[in-house]
Amino acid sequence: MLLYNILIYIVSFILMLTIGSLVFLKNPKDPVNQSFFAFTIGVLMWIIFIYTAYSHIPNHLEIALPFFRLTFGISVFPALFLFFFFYYLPPRIFRISKTIIIFLYCTAFLLAIIGSTTGLIESSIYMSGSTQVDVFGPLY
Repeated sequence: MLLYNILIYIVSFILMLTIGSLVFLKNPKDPVNQSFFAFTIGVLMWIIFIYTAYSHIPNHLEIALPFFRLTFGISVFPALFLFFFFYYLPPRIFRISKTIIIFLYCTAFLLAIIGSTTGLIESSIYMSGSTQVDVFGPLY
């Protein structure tokens, strides 16, 4: 991986961590700040997995595939926390019951497990010349 690509990942990681931490430390008990911090942590995990996956292309495809799957699996959580961020941000017109919140977390966890551990979203990858080709599964 080229140096400027590595620098982009590192700078993105540092900026996201800084922004998320500053917002959270401003008022740790506020659900908006908690949701935003959880969103930034989810994005940071996604950045780590995508960097690790691409750092193994094209030489070690068997190592890169699990990291690409983890990238798909972990992407559910930033979306979930972004939903909660926008739910808590404006004055609430309606309330979401605890049952629905638990259902959302369980669904996100189930999708993360399916995306991270099976070939149902990404079944394999191979190289066609110098281009990475993804073979997607039935749930993609």
